[in-house]
Amino acid sequence: MANTDYGALPLSIAENMGSILNEKHGVTTGFKPTQWVDAIRPLVKPADHEAGGAVASFIVPNPIQSIETTIVAAQDGTGTPSPSNVRPISGFDSIKITNAGKNVCGGEAFADNIVNVVNSSKAIKGEDSDGKYVRIYASYDISHKVFSINKFKPNTQYTLVIKAKRHHASTSTNLVWRYTDGTSAGISFPEGTEKDTAVTFVVSSDSNKSVSAIEGIYATGYTDIYYEETGVFEGVVTVDDFVPFRPFVTAEVQLGQTVYGGRLNVTTGELTITHRSITVETVRNVSLHSSNKYYWTIGLPESSINGTDVISSHFVGGWGATEGNCNISVNGTVIIAFPTDQTLNTKTLANAWCAENKPQFVYPLAEPITVALDPADIKVSAGTNNIWTDCGEVAVVYRSYGA
Repeated sequence: MANTDYGALPLSIAENMGSILNEKHGVTTGFKPTQWVDAIRPLVKPADHEAGGAVASFIVPNPIQSIETTIVAAQDGTGTPSPSNVRPISGFDSIKITNAGKNVCGGEAFADNIVNVVNSSKAIKGEDSDGKYVRIYASYDISHKVFSINKFKPNTQYTLVIKAKRHHASTSTNLVWRYTDGTSAGISFPEGTEKDTAVTFVVSSDSNKSVSAIEGIYATGYTDIYYEETGVFEGVVTVDDFVPFRPFVTAEVQLGQTVYGGRLNVTTGELTITHRSITVETVRNVSLHSSNKYYWTIGLPESSINGTDVISSHFVGGWGATEGNCNISVNGTVIIAFPTDQTLNTKTLANAWCAENKPQFVYPLAEPITVALDPADIKVSAGTNNIWTDCGEVAVVYRSYGA
């Protein structure tokens, strides 16, 4: 969906995840336990993240107890909803939760990126007895081409664990670290490496500089990089720390219905539905407000929360007898909506307009509904994990000890 506003509905991680975890586990973000308790990791929100919510980035200190996510409906378009600027609201029939794992760059995606960037016969994929490789030939075609698919963090040292084979006298791997200050440093085979022999070794970036990219560089001959056994890691690691890169691991959870707001414990499968959606084709009544404005009364199929705003495709959630406003009223049993066109002042006219335009409303439930689903199998690994969903924000709860 273009121009999707994921912040349209009144759900926040602080109000939902924080309060729920506090109710269930007696903890809050930042709580320092003195005994074995549940602790929630804070969220990281990178500006370049394009998924539905924030990324929960964490290092696994102990076994994960649960992974929970909010479900926040998306509203198409931008600007104020109105009959002339209709903004449909979409819920989720299923959600996807992804763990990027410890290795931030590697695998076949790394090899494909090199081939696509060079876009010539100077970088090709192949396979031999040592594994699957991407072969980089000596050519100015590869010089200053960005090979890394990762966006590096500033002031962070990185380590390249690489399995490669050189077919020439030069020790260069045809790769360099490129730094934000404009300098670079070659990535070379260990001294004494024989030609035509695959070796695994590590090369770390300068600890006093920020990496901007891994780039290609002209060198004699050609190099085979065995991409399934190559990876880039934050910090300094050894060959023994290497975990073969696994592509982003995504699990999909079928919700069994369209959910417009709620929470899902991915680990246990417990779904809590906090919001519903209705599409209106008839109104209950049309009345004249004391301000001399006409308003519609729309019945709700279940109790909502009195005094709260509503999210609508054609109206604006808000109080006051203003054309275009809508809210929950009468002890949470109805929606009050003031039509923008005040000539729609009879039930017959209002019903005809609703039947043609089908306005949509999303409202909070007075009593959330709990549904049991099958849990998702999201594996976490030692070191850094980066988890996100396409539906909202993520909280990771794990067992921890000590202040």
